[in-house]
Amino acid sequence: MRKLLTLLFVLSTLPCAAQSYDYLTLRQTNGEETSFSSDKLKITFDNGVMKFDNGVQTASFPLGDVSKMFFATTSTAISNVFTKGSIAPAIRNGRLSVKSGAAVQVYSADGRSLSPDATFTPGIYLVKVNGQTFKVTAQ
Repeated sequence: MRKLLTLLFVLSTLPCAAQSYDYLTLRQTNGEETSFSSDKLKITFDNGVMKFDNGVQTASFPLGDVSKMFFATTSTAISNVFTKGSIAPAIRNGRLSVKSGAAVQVYSADGRSLSPDATFTPGIYLVKVNGQTFKVTAQ
């Protein structure tokens, strides 16, 4: 009886709080992870495509490209998710295209600052447009 009471006492002193998760993270089959704020997140499925919308971020992923989804307390990496109303930057034929008149900064994957007018070789670049950061792939 004494062991049982001791065990109950020990168990009652353990913290019993639920973890608060602020992000849903999706991992694609290529290893890339994208995080979405879980606040007001709506997930829908249509013709083999999973669509995410939380009022700030929207994105679509073919179900075959999804390897894992999990909740997290922090977001992971810089995602390819574009904010509604923004024009996403792109690199085509080595040239960066962005919204006209935007404040643009470009960084290589190793953190070097590059000119937005540079000719970009194949790789991944971080492009900051009017304070919003995008991961852009040059092919």
